[in-house]
Amino acid sequence: MNAQRALKVLGFYTGKLDGIGGPKTEQALEQFLNAIGHKGDVTDETLEKIYIAAEIKSARNISTRDALKLAPMAAEADTLMDEAGLVYRKGKYEKASQLIARALDLRERSLGKNARATVSSVCQLGLIYFYLGRYEKAEPLLVRGLEGRERLLGEDDPYTLAAVGNLGILYTSQGRYADAELLIRRALAGSERIGGKDDPGTLTQVYNLAFLFNARAQYAEAEPLYIRSLEARERTLGKDHTETLQSVSALGGLYMAEGRYAKAEPLYVRAMEGRERHLGKDHPETLYAALNLGFLYNAQRRFDEAEPLYLRAMQGFERAFGSDAPGTLTAANNLAGVYRKQGRLEQAKKLYVMALEGRARVLGEDHPDTLTSANNLGALFGAQSRYTDAETLYRRVLEGRERTIGPDHPDTLGTVNNLALLYWLQGRNEEAEPLLLRALEGLERSLGMDHKHTLRKIDNLGYLYWGMGKYDEAVRLWKKGFVALPAWMEKSGYEPGSTIRWPMSFAKFLETATRSSFTSGEKGRITFEAQGWLTFNTLDKALADLGARLAAKDPGAAKLLRTRQELGVSLQGLRDR
Repeated sequence: MNAQRALKVLGFYTGKLDGIGGPKTEQALEQFLNAIGHKGDVTDETLEKIYIAAEIKSARNISTRDALKLAPMAAEADTLMDEAGLVYRKGKYEKASQLIARALDLRERSLGKNARATVSSVCQLGLIYFYLGRYEKAEPLLVRGLEGRERLLGEDDPYTLAAVGNLGILYTSQGRYADAELLIRRALAGSERIGGKDDPGTLTQVYNLAFLFNARAQYAEAEPLYIRSLEARERTLGKDHTETLQSVSALGGLYMAEGRYAKAEPLYVRAMEGRERHLGKDHPETLYAALNLGFLYNAQRRFDEAEPLYLRAMQGFERAFGSDAPGTLTAANNLAGVYRKQGRLEQAKKLYVMALEGRARVLGEDHPDTLTSANNLGALFGAQSRYTDAETLYRRVLEGRERTIGPDHPDTLGTVNNLALLYWLQGRNEEAEPLLLRALEGLERSLGMDHKHTLRKIDNLGYLYWGMGKYDEAVRLWKKGFVALPAWMEKSGYEPGSTIRWPMSFAKFLETATRSSFTSGEKGRITFEAQGWLTFNTLDKALADLGARLAAKDPGAAKLLRTRQELGVSLQGLRDR
């Protein structure tokens, strides 16, 4: 709306518009200035008052006099929204939410609940609550904002489609995947139709759909979408843009979930360094990047590197958002995992309980993050031989995960495995076996045989068969896992001497083979095949450690060891064929 049309809405202008500087426009402007008691030159602020008053009159269908009275209130709301945008970009989400809430109240009282500017504030407040993890507050606002934009702008307007996608990403985070997919696919189709494949709105929905697939462990579907969003954002926004770094981090997370550590690490490092450079070390997005890199180091058993990253993230989130913020609780949960693996069980328990109670309070008992914390506390109880407490938690988690994310999700199958191991520790082998079989078969379907989680389930079931005297079944199972080891090594970046945990128990396999009913010739072949892997995993590690110590004192000895290691790599290549 231009100034002349705004003056006409307010009743200061009649007849045909004569353009800026025309006599009728000048007369209308003078009448408006007299009405508001303005003296002096016309400024941008004066023109803004014209627009605001006209917007109020149109939205509320009230008199010009009443609209002029409400205009200062609406102008204050605009100022608050501008201020909220500034503090939001600095990562001060709590302060931004307070400013937007005040602006929304002012806009509802001045413009009315259905005005476009009011609906915009509704959408933004819902989104900020989502970022703060306050999903129960976010949902009604995001629903209201979507309905308002559909009514005001139509179903295919870019702002409407953005609201559709925002509600979809909230549902994804709540584990409501079917509802989320309908919304995100609608937003993506509409954005592509209106803006094209490289439009920023389209790329946001591409990212959102990948995020949904990743949450459902549909990694093959998620990867090309993440790559598409990353490449397009690099091309259109630049390599260090915050949205580009979002795609970088997400792709790293997908590789992390697949156990492809060698591909995940450079992406995680790039995301964290880029965010530190452009957003600052204490920005929430930077702290999430620290969490992600810590998660990778934890999986690689690089605990000394993971711990300071988790501590930094937990302290940063707590300082900015409080002890119940999602980021704080995620960092606490992950740090507890480091402590548990290091045997620091009391420290781990304190953090696990903090994370579980906080998530249950903020997110709800059945939220995926709450169930993750309950699962982890169950693992701690198992390590402390508190089997009854552990079983209670595992059963609660299993029922919740089957209901919310489905019976075949890798997280659900992880709990199935944990419950089976708990039964095994108690000698309840007949109850453990079907659970381990379910976990193995499900993970083989969803993650593939060469994923670390699948290989470890093979190892767990092999041990169970050994304990049950089912030696032939155990040998066949372990042999199946050996076939996938080369692909796992390439995925994970495993090398002898690395901190990455070797997923197969060769010594137990060899012992089991000697007890099996296979012929002597078959046992010999089995032993020969496994011995090659055992040598590669242990002797080469020792040589690598020894080489590092000898290099400074005896270059000749170090060279000899390197030659031996190169031969080992060649032998590995023969085993891989």
